[in-house]
Amino acid sequence: MRPWVLIFASGTVLALVCQTAMLAQPKAVWMVWVLPALGTAVLFAIALLAETSRRVLSAPTTPLERQPVISGSGFEKTSIVEARP
Repeated sequence: MRPWVLIFASGTVLALVCQTAMLAQPKAVWMVWVLPALGTAVLFAIALLAETSRRVLSAPTTPLERQPVISGSGFEKTSIVEARP
């Protein structure tokens, strides 16, 4: 998902929630000044979180060091029976 889609969707939901809060408290004049600033700060935080997670998830991974693999019982390399001429 593109980061701007997340910001747009979050802004839409945030606007609906804030509009409902303003309709529930019509005499709270402070909401007209606080909610836009608070909403902008929340959207910046969401954008920062989305950008950080995108960078972390797209960072190249370091290859693992090769470890020796032990297979079987270990008798493949050391044999007790010598070859006959």
